[in-house]
Amino acid sequence: MWRISLDVTATEAERAEALLSELLADTTLLASSRFETEDDPDGPWRIDILVSEAPDFENVTHHLTANDFSDTGPHLESVGHNDWIAESLGQQPAIRLGRFWIHGSHETTPAPARALALSIDAGLAFGTGRHESTKGCLRALESMQPYFNVGTALDLGCGSGILGMAASRLWNCRVIGVEIDADAAAAGKENARFNRLQPQVQVIEGSGLQPRLVSASAPYDLITMNILATPIIKFAARVSGLIRPGGRLILAGFKMPEEYGVINAYRAQGFRLATRVRVGGWSTLVLVRA
Repeated sequence: MWRISLDVTATEAERAEALLSELLADTTLLASSRFETEDDPDGPWRIDILVSEAPDFENVTHHLTANDFSDTGPHLESVGHNDWIAESLGQQPAIRLGRFWIHGSHETTPAPARALALSIDAGLAFGTGRHESTKGCLRALESMQPYFNVGTALDLGCGSGILGMAASRLWNCRVIGVEIDADAAAAGKENARFNRLQPQVQVIEGSGLQPRLVSASAPYDLITMNILATPIIKFAARVSGLIRPGGRLILAGFKMPEEYGVINAYRAQGFRLATRVRVGGWSTLVLVRA
């Protein structure tokens, strides 16, 4: 097996990981991780991609250079499977985000008193709590908990399942997570099981709003989408039919200049903006259905 590593800034991490994954699409991608290399969320980050066979390294380097990533690699090395897994787990220290304490399964330190613990390992599914958009969503969820009650929630594009599990920890509610990527959906299911949140957190593989369980479980009190602005806007009309009057939407995965396109799409469906959370240039919007 082979590992490609790339050092980037915090704001470049998501774009760099997506680009590497695209460049390595013709290989068998085994795992991907993104982590801070220093105890500073704004400091340097490292992207690690593990593939089963040697990639076309010259082509990868060419495209990274064309996308302004030439100063920091990439680096290619042959690795053993067990060594990489041990390294990857060790590279993700536990982090405290408000009441949430997010850690890998290797963590031996007990959770802080009264913290809401979530165990999530680095892997193929997005959502370990370290990206700005995820931090914004967790902050929005926690801020809503004292005054808003959730009985059922839907997380579209759930990745690792972190937002659905966080909602379940806060409200002890039923959550359906939908994820189009098979590997990410499998990771989300395993995370729900490992965190002892089944059956109230149910992750299903599917595209957007197509799974029957999504419509059968409506209306929802809460819907979260931490994906991209384009699909969020695309889903506006259909999402409006799934949420109860007074229900909340948490929308994220886009930068500040894209806020108004998202807001306008949902205003047209009868939603109003309740609040914004901004972390490192990334926006999280909380909207209420009138």
